[in-house]
Amino acid sequence: MQYDRRLIRFGAAMLLAGASLFTGAAFAQTAPEIPSVEVRYGHLPYYDHTQAIIGLDKGWFKEVGITFTPDDRGIVVNAEDGPGVFASGRVDVLSGSAQMMLPAIKSLPPFKVFFYADIFQGYAIMAQADSGAKSFAEFVAEGQAPDEAYRSTMAQLKGKRFAFPTEAAIKGFIDLALQKGALTLADVDAVGAPGDSANVALMQAGRADFQVGGVPSRMTLETAGFKPILTSGDLAAYAAASPDSVELRAVFHDGWLASDAWIEANYDTVLRIASVGFRINQFIADHPDDAAAIHTPFLNSVAGTSFENAMAKVAYSGLDPFWTFDQQEGWILDKANPLNAEYVIGSAIKIYEEQGLFQPGEVKWDQTTVAQKVYADLLDYKKKTDEILAGVEGKDLSAEAGELIEKAKAFYAAFDFLDAYRFASAATGG
Repeated sequence: MQYDRRLIRFGAAMLLAGASLFTGAAFAQTAPEIPSVEVRYGHLPYYDHTQAIIGLDKGWFKEVGITFTPDDRGIVVNAEDGPGVFASGRVDVLSGSAQMMLPAIKSLPPFKVFFYADIFQGYAIMAQADSGAKSFAEFVAEGQAPDEAYRSTMAQLKGKRFAFPTEAAIKGFIDLALQKGALTLADVDAVGAPGDSANVALMQAGRADFQVGGVPSRMTLETAGFKPILTSGDLAAYAAASPDSVELRAVFHDGWLASDAWIEANYDTVLRIASVGFRINQFIADHPDDAAAIHTPFLNSVAGTSFENAMAKVAYSGLDPFWTFDQQEGWILDKANPLNAEYVIGSAIKIYEEQGLFQPGEVKWDQTTVAQKVYADLLDYKKKTDEILAGVEGKDLSAEAGELIEKAKAFYAAFDFLDAYRFASAATGG
């Protein structure tokens, strides 16, 4: 009997010890530290490369221990100077794209894009606001298959006055759009002038029915109410998932990049910077007016422009849509998605192979990006945190553990799944 009582007392002690996992000292864990890190950062003077100012203005980088230098802002670099500034070591992190770096890749330190902010799809055929022209997206929404919708969209140009510049890159988009619509230039009334501004003037004066031009002309016209009916994004969205798809050559992912050496030495910082990037993207999606009110004045101050906030909303909605964390899962992890970086970057590499800059197979897409790994790691931390939070739901936590769980939830809401997991693990003795 004495032996049995000892077993009972031992079992009771074990039960109490188990209960302490949710009520006692095991939850009185020390909060994890978030190190303070200075990052030398470079913006480019464009809407799709200055959105970091939103996180800086809101203090979101500081919340995860990151300070941009110099002057809590970083520096501003012209796009054509970006590769050289990066190679010089003046910045740790640069806003840019794989496509921007590709022509100089052989002379650059090994680098990777580690976060995708947006997808540039700037080229668009614009229609007069009162023309009644339908967009490709509207034809698809009515039930037309993509190939039929391309033909229906482009059929609206037949015999109409079509203004466009002579720029080679834009001509490639025009040729592809006409091909998708089973048209040639002979089917339209070409009234274009050499410069972008001249073509904008033709549209504004009503002397052209449709127009395509560079990014500034699209922003000007769309802000004024002219309608984009077919964009480079529309062409890419239904392309074959292959680097051989020419439709992918007019789109690319903008984001943040760093040297391989810096990423390897600062990987947790990379995850935290990316988390702020996703927080910014969500803010743009949820509060475009508030985002523009921060974003546009900064861009104007560094680029010498006089954009109005309405132009930011054009960039957000069509020109350079900033995709949220949830939205990016498809084109980062889904190999069947044509916007997967393997195909978009691969299509750009094909251009340089055709021009003789690279030998076939000399440069590979995954030499330029690690964003898919960063995303997958954040997603893994998110799932692990979900499991911990579900496990403590409704449990009687100690004050210390409860505080750590609340901090974990705050990091989670801010897309910092790394620190959400660290704090949640600390709360549960992990």
